[in-house]
Amino acid sequence: MKHFLGILLIFIAAGTIQAQVRLGPKIGFNVVLPKFDNDVGITVPTKTDFNVGIFFSKDLSSGDKIQIEANYYTKVDIEFVSSGSTIATMKDLGFISIPIQYGFKLGKTDFYLLAGVSVMFSIAWTDSSAEDIDPVTALILPGEEETPGGSNGLGGKIGAEYYFSKLALGAYYEFSFFTPDPSYTVDDSRLLFSNVGLSLYYNIIK
Repeated sequence: MKHFLGILLIFIAAGTIQAQVRLGPKIGFNVVLPKFDNDVGITVPTKTDFNVGIFFSKDLSSGDKIQIEANYYTKVDIEFVSSGSTIATMKDLGFISIPIQYGFKLGKTDFYLLAGVSVMFSIAWTDSSAEDIDPVTALILPGEEETPGGSNGLGGKIGAEYYFSKLALGAYYEFSFFTPDPSYTVDDSRLLFSNVGLSLYYNIIK
């Protein structure tokens, strides 16, 4: 978060009267799509989620823009299913993501297509697992143990936004490879967390 605030201050300091600067809060609704990047016989059901955050963008002379966000995804329970049964659960798992995107403006409209990189940080969760987990074919998790979080994964984010004066509506897809603990790595396959959702932005500067 400190790195994000530092970058944000640099962008604000570099802003000029000619350049359009936007800054404000954002809220969103998303669907969490967790899965392993290889077939390991374990499925992870999708979850609905909400997110809140702040954004900053600066228009370039070309009409395009650079946009930085800091998003908090509210906590959800992630279940691991094998042969129709839940074998483990990550309870109250939350994320903070920091995407940095380049926005391509379409003509003279207020419509942008965005693409960039994203870093996702996990927040503390609780592991809960059955006692009869097969250590060879399934996850090996401790029972009811607090995990401090802090694991992260590098990914990306793409989306589209349309501005209505101070408000903007956006749709996006964000993904990140995430290995919270070696116990969650099965046959060298990592968890891939992705989100598809809608966001509403409010610009407090313009």
